[in-house]
Amino acid sequence: MPIHPIRRTRRRRSSAPRTADADPGYAKDLELILNGVIFGFLGRFTEGEIDVTGIVPGIERTVFWLTAAYEEKPVNR
Repeated sequence: MPIHPIRRTRRRRSSAPRTADADPGYAKDLELILNGVIFGFLGRFTEGEIDVTGIVPGIERTVFWLTAAYEEKPVNR
């Protein structure tokens, strides 16, 4: 494992993404949705509509509901 240049410690490998075993179409759609959500939150922040502290909780709620829906009842296309 590479050593982080600032911390001088070894990086731990993150666990596999939740979409690793998901349908590739679902993973691609999820990426598209999350990109839109993230850009939306950033745009709302730059316009002064929300505080910076509202960005991460909003993204977390989005990921929770999208993944919870998939885990409960995956849709076959």
